[in-house]
Amino acid sequence: MILVIAPLLPLRTGIATYSHKLYSEIGKHYPLLILANKGSSKFYNNKKKLKIIESWDYNQLSSFIPLTTKLIKNKKKLLHFQLGYTWIKNPLTSQILTIFLLLIAKLLLRMKIIVTLHGIVTRKTLDIYFSTGKQRKTKHTIMFLHLLYTTYYKLLVKTTDIIIVHNLKIKRKLIRIVGSKYKKKILIIPHGVDTPPSNKKITKLRDKEKVYLLFTGFIRRNKGIEEFIEALNLIDEKIRGKIKVIIAGSPHIGDDINYYTELKAMIKKYKLEKLIELKIKFIPENELNEIIQKAEVIILPYKDYFYEASGVLARIMGYEKAVICTNIPKFSSELKNGEDAIIIPPGNKTSLAKAIKSLITNKELRLKLAHNLRKKGKLREWEKIAQKHIKLYLSLTKLGNP
Repeated sequence: MILVIAPLLPLRTGIATYSHKLYSEIGKHYPLLILANKGSSKFYNNKKKLKIIESWDYNQLSSFIPLTTKLIKNKKKLLHFQLGYTWIKNPLTSQILTIFLLLIAKLLLRMKIIVTLHGIVTRKTLDIYFSTGKQRKTKHTIMFLHLLYTTYYKLLVKTTDIIIVHNLKIKRKLIRIVGSKYKKKILIIPHGVDTPPSNKKITKLRDKEKVYLLFTGFIRRNKGIEEFIEALNLIDEKIRGKIKVIIAGSPHIGDDINYYTELKAMIKKYKLEKLIELKIKFIPENELNEIIQKAEVIILPYKDYFYEASGVLARIMGYEKAVICTNIPKFSSELKNGEDAIIIPPGNKTSLAKAIKSLITNKELRLKLAHNLRKKGKLREWEKIAQKHIKLYLSLTKLGNP
């Protein structure tokens, strides 16, 4: 049995969703004991191979104490730790506690350790992230944060046996930070892709006169939603008459709630209320499946510069949809412009408007991009990604079949 530390649903973060899907699949074949956040055990029915122990509360810093106790009590040969930017309280405490737990596992418990590192923060990441809105920071603060993240990544590679990243760009960036001597420790296992449910009723939901455009994911700053709205305003009325837009997603933990009011004000300012349907709420899986199936074009106009995989892109890759996205690491590492997506500069509303118009007026291009993206997605369905993890577990533990 493998020991896992991972955030799981109902926590509303990308890593929790990822871990839920990955371990639900691995748990069909291989026994796992997961130390997870409060409220997570009710989401799992496979009690035979998948055991969940609720071990910490995201909002309670003191809950790292019972987590540490449970780590020691449930010692196994191998520990797999899922690491996003924050798994308890805030990024700083998450980093400190992560290193603390890894040192216990390595030095005290003598465990083999795998870490899945879902994203890399660079100096450029911080400069762009803190350049807008209420998130502005001084140059000295950004320098300090960059030093902190750099030190954190160097400690991670020293305290682990394997670090999993999701694509080649992340691996190269991490090697540049920690040094080439750790190259063999860093493995690429892509983000899993959802297999769409078969639902013949979906096509009946579409308005034959309209092409549906969809933005989905956490609704937050730096996702380029403002530019999306402004791009729609630039499109001439004849083209706008052929489209329907859905912006659908839930707030992320710690987000600025005033942002949602700003979006509504923008839509009203440009008189786009009839064009745009805004769904800022938690969307159940079945409803989200229907929304994705209904859409023909997915818009991902992000402006951030995190080196990571896009959970939203992985979510929709299997649904055979055309994608418009921006030239940032999480998309440029996965997609090719004109082949399986239209890729535009981030923050450029004019380019976005042009890309939307090209897909609305060119059905052949729309279908080509969608078909090629679907082909790529088939290679990364969750079952295949689960098997890659199981193979890695067996190679490190030398246990043979579970």
